[in-house]
Amino acid sequence: MKKSILLSILFLFAVSAFSQTASEELFENRSEIILKFQITDRELFREIAPRFSIDKIEDDQVVIYANKREFEDFLSLNIPYEIVEKPVLSEEEMNMMIFEMIQKSRNDWNYYPTYEAYVEMMYQFETDYPDLCETINFGTTVQGRQLLSCKISKNVGEREAEPQFFWTSTMHGDETTGYVLMLRLIDYLLSHYGTDERITHLLDNMEIWINPLANPDGTYRTGNDNINGATRNNANGEDINRNFKDCIYGDHPDGAAWQPETLAFMDLQAEQAFVMAGNIHGGAEVCNYPWDNTYTHHADDAWWQLVCKEYADTAKYYGPSNYMTNVHPSGIIRGADWYLVRGSRQDYANYYDRTREFCLEISTTKSPSASQLPNFWDYNYRSFLNYTEQALYGIQGTVSGITAKNVLEAKIEILELDNNPYSYALTDPRTGFYARPIKSGTYTVVVSSEGYFSDTAQVTIADRQLIIHNPALYEKQAPIPDFKADTTLIKLGEPVTFSDLSIYYPNAWEWRFEGGTPATSASRNPVVTYSEEGDYNVELIVSNESGERSILKEKYIKARYEPKPPIADFEADQTVVPAQTTVVFSDLSQNEPLAWEWRFEGGAPEISDEQNPAVFYETPGKYDVSLTVTNNDASDTITKEGYIVVQASELYPIADFRADQTTPLIGETVNFENLSQKADRWEWYFEGGTPDFSEEEHPSVVWGETGIFSVSLKVFNEYGEDQEVKEDYISVPQSISFDNGEKQTAVFPNPVEKGSSICIQSEQEITKLELFHISGIPLMSVRVDAKEYVLSRTPSQAGIYILKITTKEGFHCCKLQVK
Repeated sequence: MKKSILLSILFLFAVSAFSQTASEELFENRSEIILKFQITDRELFREIAPRFSIDKIEDDQVVIYANKREFEDFLSLNIPYEIVEKPVLSEEEMNMMIFEMIQKSRNDWNYYPTYEAYVEMMYQFETDYPDLCETINFGTTVQGRQLLSCKISKNVGEREAEPQFFWTSTMHGDETTGYVLMLRLIDYLLSHYGTDERITHLLDNMEIWINPLANPDGTYRTGNDNINGATRNNANGEDINRNFKDCIYGDHPDGAAWQPETLAFMDLQAEQAFVMAGNIHGGAEVCNYPWDNTYTHHADDAWWQLVCKEYADTAKYYGPSNYMTNVHPSGIIRGADWYLVRGSRQDYANYYDRTREFCLEISTTKSPSASQLPNFWDYNYRSFLNYTEQALYGIQGTVSGITAKNVLEAKIEILELDNNPYSYALTDPRTGFYARPIKSGTYTVVVSSEGYFSDTAQVTIADRQLIIHNPALYEKQAPIPDFKADTTLIKLGEPVTFSDLSIYYPNAWEWRFEGGTPATSASRNPVVTYSEEGDYNVELIVSNESGERSILKEKYIKARYEPKPPIADFEADQTVVPAQTTVVFSDLSQNEPLAWEWRFEGGAPEISDEQNPAVFYETPGKYDVSLTVTNNDASDTITKEGYIVVQASELYPIADFRADQTTPLIGETVNFENLSQKADRWEWYFEGGTPDFSEEEHPSVVWGETGIFSVSLKVFNEYGEDQEVKEDYISVPQSISFDNGEKQTAVFPNPVEKGSSICIQSEQEITKLELFHISGIPLMSVRVDAKEYVLSRTPSQAGIYILKITTKEGFHCCKLQVK
């Protein structure tokens, strides 16, 4: 077991019950013992805890494993203790277990195999699936047993630019649940490839290594036929999970030499480029994530919580109600927050190999009954896949050189996160591939390689998303200069923008512009002008820390004077006018003319040099207008024949009209009377009216909405046209609907003098009178119970008002005009 919840911790100091002689006798026939003791001092326990291989902490009891060296160290603390004996199967139970193992089918996965059967099974996977599986012996144990891993991938014989993942189990030899589950995971991946979409996707896009048994000497301590008597430590009595190089406590944090198993794992992880790993233990149920040796949070602490919570939540869902809760209700815990450990493989993998590895405590019972193994598989296999799949997410890509196109050994840093040593990612030197698992966010990614200029990019990523970033790096050398101008054939005075196109990251620029202004520049992209004609050289010198180089482009800029002859054009404010009318002319010529010569046939004056002259026409007729414009380059003339038409005033039409009312209610008809003179054609425009256009002489129009509207009339005859526009002529007040049937109502006098009285009569009894301004604003309300009523005083201001008369059968609205 890796860890358990640290509850109340009590230390009781006393004299040791064993002497040195007793220690010798105790370890005469065993390599490790289990001790249980009480503790009372929390701070002291934190100080000494990393010195021992803690198995569990329950209430005030601590259980540790100790070899002879560690036991003698423990004795020096003078802490009372008791030795816990491991349960050992009787000979009869052993025979029964072996018999049941022989009888079981391999596909049931409900037995612990012999060591020989395990080895045979690992190599059989390779035989059965040669295109998908390769079995690798990556080391031997103290007693010469094989350390085996199945490498599984679509193209298993080829190292591809894809993530590598590593599952390993049972580095504590007596924690065997994960041992069988990893064998089953190998079989599950291989047998489901090509039929299960998710498994196929995994093996098509990544390389999965699975080492089911990391400490076979401990697991088969009493012989290869069974796991009875399995020990936590290896054959030398050392806890492998305290034997790794530690970034805080040095090469040998446990005081022991690196064990053969430790060296094999360190060598394997140095040779490969594992992106993620899972290290399976037993004795508790929790996902334990870095760091073990410090309370400082890992740079990817938020990501660790995400993936561990995903693992635990899924396992809880498919497991019994209390599964994955005995250490922490959430099912996850940060290593040092549980208790401090020195020399763990988890810390080694994360710090030195940059492999995101966590420690999975999978069962409270270290070696549960074999019949329970299928249950643990059902609780966990979906979480195995979830966690493995996380290696396909994050920021990934290959790093290459931009010139030779060679793959590079490079470092990938996240500026916002990689503040802890060695939390960055490295490329696989065989392929240039890298993978950086990461929590959702926006990050600055810096890719660097020795001898190359770094690449910096900003990436925004979501959880469970893959972002491909393939940077190509320039080799560090003096920059190679190049540039271009936005134009090379220019007009005098026209600005030219030069753009630096140099490669290999120059950081200083020196420009020299023959005949230009400025003549020199240190800007990267300067702007230059030329004031004299000629063909001019441009030189650029670029430099960086590796040196400088220059480029000269001879006669690159060709400065020319470009003539711009004017283009004559003009317009008049009116072209058809009655006699004795002044017309204003406007110059519309292009290319900046400097002089104007106008000629006005029939006008006064007949000739003008003004830019925008006014001309008086007295005699009817059609007259030409001519304009000549001149600048320093040339001149241009335009003549518009018959442009001005002067008509006799007595023949010219005159537009005029009136309406029978100008304040109609919505829906009321307004009749228009044409009052024009000498017109034989009419064009009416009614803003907001229906119709809005008419060619009738005397049209009728209805307005369907409130508002103030204009009316326009344009009239024509053979001599010309005229227009009358009456702005805001029609005012339509807010409409009040009514329903009075066929009953008659009289209001008189109407119109009425302001302040005078009016009489209202109705065939039905009047119940209420209301007076509104034409805008709809209420002015008065009177209760009435008669057929006739005299309103003694009308409004004191002249205008149009609305009178609403309510009877028992409905109401009626009428306009009241106050004079």
